[in-house]
Amino acid sequence: DDLDVEAHVHYFLGCLHGHLPAAFASLDSTRMTLVYFAVSGLDLIGALDRADRHAVVEWVYAQQVAPEGAQGLGGFRGGPAAGLELAEDGATPASPLDGPHLAMTYAALATLAILGDGLRRVEREAVLAGVRALQLPDGSFQGHADGEADVRFVFCAAAISALLGDSGRWHGLNRDAAVGRLVACVTYEGGFGMAPGQEAHGGTTYCALAALALLDALDALPCRAAAVRWCAGRQVGGFQGRANKEEDTCYSWWVGASLAILGEKRLILRAPTAAFTCACQYHKGGLSKYVGEPPDPLHSYFAICGLSLVGHEAVRDVEPTLGISARAWRAHTRTLLQLQADVALPPGARCAWLSPPSLRADTASALEVARWLRLALGSSISRLCVDSTALLTACAMAALAGAAGLIARGSRAAGAQPGS
Repeated sequence: DDLDVEAHVHYFLGCLHGHLPAAFASLDSTRMTLVYFAVSGLDLIGALDRADRHAVVEWVYAQQVAPEGAQGLGGFRGGPAAGLELAEDGATPASPLDGPHLAMTYAALATLAILGDGLRRVEREAVLAGVRALQLPDGSFQGHADGEADVRFVFCAAAISALLGDSGRWHGLNRDAAVGRLVACVTYEGGFGMAPGQEAHGGTTYCALAALALLDALDALPCRAAAVRWCAGRQVGGFQGRANKEEDTCYSWWVGASLAILGEKRLILRAPTAAFTCACQYHKGGLSKYVGEPPDPLHSYFAICGLSLVGHEAVRDVEPTLGISARAWRAHTRTLLQLQADVALPPGARCAWLSPPSLRADTASALEVARWLRLALGSSISRLCVDSTALLTACAMAALAGAAGLIARGSRAAGAQPGS
């Protein structure tokens, strides 16, 4: 299970510089995802410092859709495929087909977070308005205006909310409707289909479970044991995406991360997962979906994420709900809090996108306080305390002391780490 880290560093750097086969030209309109795969891949194998951070950050911001040209709705496009000129902080749509896309917005925000940008130039309120405008009455989300709607985009909406510090406030989505839609996609086997009544699939199961976790709604899962059983049953050496399919490196992430979100990462068999993944390495860098196939950015990245889940020594820890390194997520949550402290506000005002809930003992929601404290302390989403006694105790202490702001400032000053 040896991983040729240096070869993969060169592969991901080549992806950033556009050194891809001609067949990838068809993906030009989704170039943002390729940038995300490369940047996050470099981060996970400890080589993020070898990327040109400034150049990547400026390119990502150039894909931001200026809200004044999109009916006040913001987000990110997948790339300059429409021929627009690059602008420092984004540009108005060049055509009706040049608007923001949920998956590209998620990839853009994740990339900026990994690079430590802090999202200071993101049009936050416009992005959240753009996300909410894509939610349908049944709780599902379209990827873009008049586009297809399925579980993938519910995940993107939930992840965007988390990355923008909107978790618990939900300005960008109707949480109850989204949770209801996700639950409706559970199949008789325990996995999730793309839509109600469809076959369970590893990718959509991950999207649904990660979205439920990000929405603090894993307890809405009808049968956790069935979900665990379905995911565990997908390991056939490596992991398969559906029953009776071949093993494929990307499912070590989709299904493995699903088990991690369910608290059952121990069920992933390390040796066969690592052996299959490393057998899919290409000698010049990158990983493929099957042994002997050519590499591609998606499978290269998710294969490395899968190795992180089994504790491969050459790969950093990954945050299973967001698909970025645990390091990046911890740093980003601290940055969100620092941004709130830095914003100049009128006396008595609070930053609307990241404020602690009311801490009056008679009105405070235990879950709202716990969400905010978890963010304030920089802890990983996936480590949500589910012990109701501990949760209520923490809430009561904060309510009685009225000290959430002091907790946040104190944890930053002390350099508190998750679990502190």
